[in-house]
Amino acid sequence: MIDIEGDLLDNKKLFIDYNGLKNGLRNNKDGFVFFGTITHFQGKIINDFVLNIKDNNNEINDGGIFSKVFFAIFYDKILGKFFFKNIKKINSENREKINFNLLTFLIQKDEIKIQNNMIIQFECSLNYYILIELKENTIELYMIRKIIDKIDENIFIFKKKESPITIGESGKLKIPGKKKLSLLIYDKFFNYWILKDPNSEMWVYSDNKIELNKTLIFKMGKEMFQIKTEKNC
Repeated sequence: MIDIEGDLLDNKKLFIDYNGLKNGLRNNKDGFVFFGTITHFQGKIINDFVLNIKDNNNEINDGGIFSKVFFAIFYDKILGKFFFKNIKKINSENREKINFNLLTFLIQKDEIKIQNNMIIQFECSLNYYILIELKENTIELYMIRKIIDKIDENIFIFKKKESPITIGESGKLKIPGKKKLSLLIYDKFFNYWILKDPNSEMWVYSDNKIELNKTLIFKMGKEMFQIKTEKNC
């Protein structure tokens, strides 16, 4: 059983089981719960719950169904687990169209395994976003600063052999306002990058599924919500 509550949901408490959202708009009982800005699309109900946000013409909008569905919670019957999944696909090519206020970020601490097209935001530097692209021999970091309705960006490319990469006011990747350094480390043995920051919270956007096995806190824009998993005895 999953329960979810917060400002983004008009402070309502929702309950999700392996069939889906109780009293959801679709009422399909297929194990999926979709959250977005509208109820109907082309005559069909596409979301189970309408979020407390305004649709925005600056968002990534392909004109199709996935421009109006933001994230989903679903139950995997084979694994017997619940997952959270962002629907929107983000990459460096469409970064100029990103409305960061309409992305759903997860709070994480200490250490993150980096995935392609992940977006990182640090607690102490909320005007800055780092979009990450992984290449065969390098990591590309798009440092994006949001200024009202404009975007200012710088691109940094590091080779694996340059690890560790420091992030902060005095780091290789300079972020104003971030006094304490984070470390971006390439693990040669496992062949992946890790971001470490024991000093502050990191806000993470990823389009990979996230297992819901404890209480997790998310935000969209300034609105917060939490997802709590209750284990069946």
